[in-house]
Amino acid sequence: ASVSSSGTASASSASSTSSLVETVSGFVIAKGDKMIVTMNVDELDILSIKKGLSAEISLDAVENAVFSGEIMRVSGNASASGGVAQYPVEIVLDKTEDMLSGMNASVEIIIEQAEDVLVVPLTAVMDEGEKSYVYTGYDESKEELTGKVEVTLGCSDEKNVEIRSGLSEGDSIYYQIMGSEESSKNEGDRMKGTGMPDGME
Repeated sequence: ASVSSSGTASASSASSTSSLVETVSGFVIAKGDKMIVTMNVDELDILSIKKGLSAEISLDAVENAVFSGEIMRVSGNASASGGVAQYPVEIVLDKTEDMLSGMNASVEIIIEQAEDVLVVPLTAVMDEGEKSYVYTGYDESKEELTGKVEVTLGCSDEKNVEIRSGLSEGDSIYYQIMGSEESSKNEGDRMKGTGMPDGME
């Protein structure tokens, strides 16, 4: 696709989160007012999963509701599925009257969170090898991005990414929008998520 316009954004302070999404087969009732979700995590992701991490659970049968949980157990015994090792992970959460054993659910495990960090749109970041860059200017006469600045990235979601160094809050950045007919402006969408300070898991 050809580049037909450029977008601008301001680096803004917000919260950011990095997560792993899996689909689980159902619930198993635990003691009293608790429920346990059992899910399998691929070997490529299991090293990021630790006891005590937070999780958000959505039930197929309960619309517009998200339940909070916490990883209580990560098994070291794997099973094979399609040639990939999978490890059982158990998540505990408070039971509500809407929850029944066996309900299907989606689980989002939050593997990294940061509060009051600098974020920019993910599409504004260019990767070259192991380094990442943003552009801080735009030459209208040449229709070229200018002011290339190297940045250090932190955690991200599907829309935004944390900038740990290279920019300051309020800095303007420019990036190319593929297939757009008009210039657009994005004042830095804020990410959902609050949690541990920057650099902690």
